[in-house]
Amino acid sequence: MDQETELTLKIRIDREKYAWSLYRNGLAEPIKYSVPIFSTEAAATAAGLQVLARVNLRTKELAMSKLRRSAP
Repeated sequence: MDQETELTLKIRIDREKYAWSLYRNGLAEPIKYSVPIFSTEAAATAAGLQVLARVNLRTKELAMSKLRRSAP
């Protein structure tokens, strides 16, 4: 992925529970996030990484689909 579409995973704690958020470079608001339901930081990180992987895979699939449509 290029620099403009890079995503960052951040973990936060809220009232003794953890949550994850995905941020796109240059934007202050998250593009995806969870509610604070995770009891450990590791669990929130693992869940956030799974979502990040799905978002990255979907982005690559869309790019490949566009390339196939534009090929003669």
